[in-house]
Amino acid sequence: MNLLWYWLVEPHRGGLNDTGRNAGLTQDVTFHDGSHLDVAVYLDEHAHPHFVRVRAFDAVDIYDTARFLDHVSVLAEHMLSVLKVTWSERTAYVPLSFFCQEAEDGTGASMLLQDMGERVFACDAARSLFVHTMEARQSLRLITDSLDPGIPAQYRYLSLYKFLEIRYRNDKDHWDWDALEAACAPQLEQFAALKLDRDLRGELEHLRDSCAHIKSGKGNKRRLGVTALHPKARRELERFMPIMAEICRAVFNADMAGKVELNQLTWTPGLQKPSTPQGDAVGPEGAPS
Repeated sequence: MNLLWYWLVEPHRGGLNDTGRNAGLTQDVTFHDGSHLDVAVYLDEHAHPHFVRVRAFDAVDIYDTARFLDHVSVLAEHMLSVLKVTWSERTAYVPLSFFCQEAEDGTGASMLLQDMGERVFACDAARSLFVHTMEARQSLRLITDSLDPGIPAQYRYLSLYKFLEIRYRNDKDHWDWDALEAACAPQLEQFAALKLDRDLRGELEHLRDSCAHIKSGKGNKRRLGVTALHPKARRELERFMPIMAEICRAVFNADMAGKVELNQLTWTPGLQKPSTPQGDAVGPEGAPS
């Protein structure tokens, strides 16, 4: 059995259909653990990149996904880099991935992507936020940069680290950890639930090193830092980032002293994690499976 993952290229054009279609390019890849996959780019009627498909060969069944997911992410991320160079530097994926099994006859999948209603712009809220954050615009920008899925995850983390550093690290490079922890007590409970080996201070510094340096640690313990193509380090960062965003939201709201308040911040990975049957799986015709 073969398994298929899809990423639509922005802007989405109603959905995808690779049944009976030839890809613009297909590349086979065999990884060191013997896993065999291929990655393909399908084009629209104007010969523009429309969607990317990653296929894993010889799965035991539709639930046999865990051993492929890191490889799937690497191929999707690497193809995005290639498209940014060979097509347009503005190339981006729609922040959704789709998953299904390949039909026995080797045909692919078809599915429709629809917009889920219209959002209304809140003019009064926007005016209030603009006015009351004018003096705090650098801080607001650091927070919004961290939420931008078009920015690599390591730089999004460093934006939030800098947001905290401005407030809690003095001219002598000493952090006021007690003040920071007092400002985000509810978030510390969420952090404790992660059951990490490091306390908040240790985790902040560890991820800072991992994001700021190509490699961190010494000797045999040197390890590659966070990049889009290093799934293990990226997962370590992504499990902490939603809490990091909430810590910075709490600190920002405290600074604003009730003038304005940021609601819960939604942090999403730059590349949607590959779907699985327990997640956003879809059947061969695009229906939920």
